[in-house]
Amino acid sequence: MPHTLDNESDSAHRGRTAALADRLKEFQCVVTRTPMRYAIQALHAREFSLAQVSTLLALRERGAWSIGDMAQEIGLSLAATSQMVERLVREGLVHREEDPDDRRRKHLALSMQGAELLESIDRAYFQAMESAFRQVPPELVDRLEEALGGVIRHFAPDGPPQMGC
Repeated sequence: MPHTLDNESDSAHRGRTAALADRLKEFQCVVTRTPMRYAIQALHAREFSLAQVSTLLALRERGAWSIGDMAQEIGLSLAATSQMVERLVREGLVHREEDPDDRRRKHLALSMQGAELLESIDRAYFQAMESAFRQVPPELVDRLEEALGGVIRHFAPDGPPQMGC
């Protein structure tokens, strides 16, 4: 149930949430810079574009997509999306199949190789995060883990999603 605040409380709450957003930006710059660099290097080594990465992530998150829906999702033309998907198919990262009800439509799905690629990038990222947090005093790690757990429970009371986030 959403919290209702009076005007004074709402103003103070907005100030605290703005300060939290600033603190999270600082956290991202200080803590996640190195892990993110590992993920970007892994993708850059394969010469992936942002659109290709977006496609792989969308397929992991939502499952099968039509090429038209994917084009809309990533903001490319249908022709550009088709060409980009062709490379992902050639690399074995995506499966493309005809719609049995409409042969003009093609459906895309993440292949096992595509899922393994994303998992390896996730592993490298989170291993680097874990390594960074080993430098933080245990009591601070405990407080952060507890606070983040509360925020996650607020947004996902049934638990975090099982597939990539």
